[in-house]
Amino acid sequence: MAFGQEADRTVVSKATSAPAANSLFAKYLMEVGATADVSKSYGQQAAAITKVLSANAERNAVLIDNTGYARDLVLQSVAARLTSKGGKRLYRVNWNALFTLAKDEAAFDRELKGILAYLEANKATTTIYLDDIASFSSETPVLGAKVSQILYAALSQGKIQILSAADADTFERQIAGDKRLRSRFEKIEIAKDDDQGLSVTSFLPI
Repeated sequence: MAFGQEADRTVVSKATSAPAANSLFAKYLMEVGATADVSKSYGQQAAAITKVLSANAERNAVLIDNTGYARDLVLQSVAARLTSKGGKRLYRVNWNALFTLAKDEAAFDRELKGILAYLEANKATTTIYLDDIASFSSETPVLGAKVSQILYAALSQGKIQILSAADADTFERQIAGDKRLRSRFEKIEIAKDDDQGLSVTSFLPI
């Protein structure tokens, strides 16, 4: 992705800008919203993820969704549950704006690091959704190698909290097999024999 060009981005309905207008970097965050009807879909998974994200700001959640069908439904359901509980909200990074407004690599790095510093300072109330764990993968960095490296560093040090998604094989390879990441993540699975089934796995420090 060249700087100054628009990045491809999956659009989530009813996303609003971040309310923290006092931060120069909050402009790159979009709050994920949900309707009451959406929040009823995949309720078990959404409840399990909400519990993980609400209990410990240094723990991250990954939905294991091999087909990719459930991700947006679970995302919006989690957003609704977090909002109803109060205290924490779910956001996406507006990668389109970040890539478009950055004039060069140095400017992009400054903005991204500023966003992460803002998220770290507000970790108790702010969780970020990344569409796929490939966002911080060294093998298939969908947002570019530099973005992947910066996100990986922030996650491995527990500086930010995220919700993301992956297929089972990729999760095992990228997170369960990484001693710096595995203790910071919990995976929430949709059972193979039941679309509404549930399995939650915690990874203890090794």
